[in-house]
Amino acid sequence: MNVELNVQPLDGGFAGVPTYLRNLIAALETRHPSVALHFAADHVVEELPRDRQTLVSPPIRDLKGKLLWENLRYPLHTLASRPDIVHIPYHATTCWGGGRRVITIHDCFLWDHPPTARSERVDLWLLGQAARRAHLIITDSLFSANMIERLFRIDRDRIHVTPLACAPDIVVERPSAEVDVFRARYGIGARSIFYAGGTAAHKNVAALVKAYGLLEPDLRATTNLVIAGRVGNDAPHHLAIHAAIADLAGPGRVILTGLLPQEELGTAYQSASLFAFPSLYEGFGLAPLEAMACSLPVIVSDRASIPEVVGDAGIIVNPLDHTALAAAFTRVLGDPAREQAMRQASRARAATFTWNRTADLTVDAYRAALSR
Repeated sequence: MNVELNVQPLDGGFAGVPTYLRNLIAALETRHPSVALHFAADHVVEELPRDRQTLVSPPIRDLKGKLLWENLRYPLHTLASRPDIVHIPYHATTCWGGGRRVITIHDCFLWDHPPTARSERVDLWLLGQAARRAHLIITDSLFSANMIERLFRIDRDRIHVTPLACAPDIVVERPSAEVDVFRARYGIGARSIFYAGGTAAHKNVAALVKAYGLLEPDLRATTNLVIAGRVGNDAPHHLAIHAAIADLAGPGRVILTGLLPQEELGTAYQSASLFAFPSLYEGFGLAPLEAMACSLPVIVSDRASIPEVVGDAGIIVNPLDHTALAAAFTRVLGDPAREQAMRQASRARAATFTWNRTADLTVDAYRAALSR
């Protein structure tokens, strides 16, 4: 089976998609050698074998260039290369071309929060057309599959749920000295509540600060709230985080680390007492999975796909109920036996999500696309 992967997201600043793509490629190469992988993008990807890459020009410069590349240059290339499968591992606008088109749609957030600019609305309409015309769609969760089926009126047998896993380097055990250095760098105490996963409005980060403020003073005095991610002074949801911090009274400390590099994330998880994730919308929820893989107790939102990922290993609460969040923090931080049991449950749950499984399900999707 000849498969061409559109590797445009690699080196292209596509947020979490490169993690998915890198680990999928690695698992496909080792687990399914009969699948011949070839790669195409508008730039050379240094981390991939050069002899299996095709440079499709001109390079993308802006939204207009993106639409031209995805709707003309890339489809013309696939007509010439004629692979069995063309896998576009992000939601692109490509509606035609050679081979059976398999598109990965990680979530439907844009349809729940549509853009206002005319050019972005055109892009959104084309994304919908690409979804409807794909031979098969891969998505990360049952929640997203249900959304895709309803939004695009696509037969369910054209949608394959293929859960993700976390990057292997996240779960490497860090020496205690490395954890101590990380804590010292940011002034983090021995006990902390940790959050990572972006600071966009739907991430609901201000709710964490408000819930932290509801902890009993003695507990808050010995527990930091650590928020990883950019919290600027330019957006309403960022200003809401700052306002919630300013409203805190009494003991305790909120620490804003800024964006953490990938190599520090595993250390950050390992340094914490629990992980809190009050997001209102996730196509999958990779951050809670990473936390569980690092044996952290997790307290998460009851929205979207997040309960699918966490299962019964964590505490699931209404993310808009600050009192419920605070009560969940107390249940874990105030009970060492519960904390230890949740750490074990987290590790066991995370172990069921592997990139080998993702690769196997992806190949199943390729075979289903070829049979259509």
